[in-house]
Amino acid sequence: IPDPALFCAQQLQNSLKAIGILITAKPTTVRALKEAEMYTGLPKKTLLTNYSPSLNDIVYWTNLKSNNLYAEHLLKYMAYTANGIGREDQGTEVVTAFWEKKGVDVGGFFMNDGCGLSRSNVITTKTEAQILWFMAKDKNFKAFYDSFPVAGKSGSLGNLCQGTSAANNLCAKSGYITRVRGYAGYVKNKKGEMLCFSVLANNYECSAPEMKKKLEKLLIAIAETE
Repeated sequence: IPDPALFCAQQLQNSLKAIGILITAKPTTVRALKEAEMYTGLPKKTLLTNYSPSLNDIVYWTNLKSNNLYAEHLLKYMAYTANGIGREDQGTEVVTAFWEKKGVDVGGFFMNDGCGLSRSNVITTKTEAQILWFMAKDKNFKAFYDSFPVAGKSGSLGNLCQGTSAANNLCAKSGYITRVRGYAGYVKNKKGEMLCFSVLANNYECSAPEMKKKLEKLLIAIAETE
């Protein structure tokens, strides 16, 4: 449902009409009125206040379980905080501008949605690695790092790299759609150095399980570097 509030208003109108109650105004929402520059800011009365989990918890479940719905909402909320309207296209502009300001190379970064399922999304391993490197120095790094699945232990990496030096060591976010698979995250090498990495495979000719095995070998090799 692209606009739950509008859908609710439309369904309410249909139900009222069905029992003979006349509705003269067209169903709308604050968002739609703001976009049409028709919002007058009518007085409101708070009926209930419900608080969401913390941002740390939301990010944790977004990354651990690849929760696409949460990812989309985070993107739109960033647009809302920046512009007052939670539109997806504005959210992608906010994200791109943020990383560009931090010095990340966004030349090969084209964002179309929040969850990464759109075929119009484009990103390079260089961009991902630079973002990971920047986050490693950020005050929120621990919460960010702890949100990643752990190889051989949790999430989408639960059955990956078991019995190797990457197990219980490598933390990464996986990504998969047809003919595209990738991993980006952190791992400690044999020297105990924390490395950030990004690997992407596009338009491969082997099967998806075969590509997963190939990338698994590469991840183990990164963990075993000296």
